[in-house]
Amino acid sequence: MHGFEPIEFVHVETPSEYMEIRVSDGLLTQVCEELGCVALNELPERYDIIDPVMWSVCVRIRAAILGGWPIDPLAAEASMLTLTMHLMMGYLGAEPQRATQLPLDCRRLHRVDAFADAHLGDRISLRQMADAASVSPYHFIRAFRAATGLTPYEFILSKRMERARQAIQFQGKSVAEAAASVGYRNTSHFRKAFRRYFGLKPSQLTK
Repeated sequence: MHGFEPIEFVHVETPSEYMEIRVSDGLLTQVCEELGCVALNELPERYDIIDPVMWSVCVRIRAAILGGWPIDPLAAEASMLTLTMHLMMGYLGAEPQRATQLPLDCRRLHRVDAFADAHLGDRISLRQMADAASVSPYHFIRAFRAATGLTPYEFILSKRMERARQAIQFQGKSVAEAAASVGYRNTSHFRKAFRRYFGLKPSQLTK
């Protein structure tokens, strides 16, 4: 993760891979505002970091690029926000404000649940879910998982899969219709997600 300076490559003895992640100005501004730190125009250069959080996000993105595991926009947004926050707090000395430590109460969770039910057919962003709970996106990621045991992406995925299952099994919808009703524009991606989630093909529900 770095700014827009030129990249220098070096020769190495063994095969290796390089992944470049550019943090948008908007995301960097958002993170700085939430942490209450001095605004940065770009991230400082660091070459000495070996970090499991950064590695896991890069591996997930790599899998999506190679086509083996499509990444949902909500999951990508949450990953990039978490990654940037992690870098800022772990290596640049920033600290979260106390307000970001508050848990989510039942009232806020109900608002998130109602928002999700009303927009399962649309593209749902992390910001929208956080706004429904009236908290910041970064706090929402942590507090929502602490309260529900699920990440925002896992929560939306579970609701989409369950609604699609009911549409196919009880409402007579086709797989394509069910996929579209829960926001999937690509039926093939829906079939893979459905099988990964339930352990069976959508078509098996009608047999």
